[in-house]
Amino acid sequence: MTKKVMVCVTKQKTSERLIRSGYKIAGPEGELYVLHITGKDISMANCEVIQHLFDVSKKYDAQMSILHSTNVASTIKKFVIDNAIDAIVLGESKEESVKSDMALKITEGMPDTVKTYIIPMSYSYLDKDVV
Repeated sequence: MTKKVMVCVTKQKTSERLIRSGYKIAGPEGELYVLHITGKDISMANCEVIQHLFDVSKKYDAQMSILHSTNVASTIKKFVIDNAIDAIVLGESKEESVKSDMALKITEGMPDTVKTYIIPMSYSYLDKDVV
């Protein structure tokens, strides 16, 4: 069975560390998906950053998708189900409040068969918003 791993990325250039982690989890026979969800009209996105995400995805032989939605958690859950994803890779949330912790919102109600990997933060000057 091929392992399908989805990496959720943000609008930060440091998302490569998450994609690299997903690549390692998927292994040589796995399928890697990279997903970015934006609440903005895609035409307003920073083209340089979007291109960077596509380039990094290509480097790791991943399928990159950008979806428009105001409900990130439910959009991710739908993507997981629609694509029969086995594992999700998320970055550690900066939020201290459980109510605003995106990783918690995403994993709540996720099928039990889906393994979640939370990759710890490592701050860099590149962590500023770029989209």
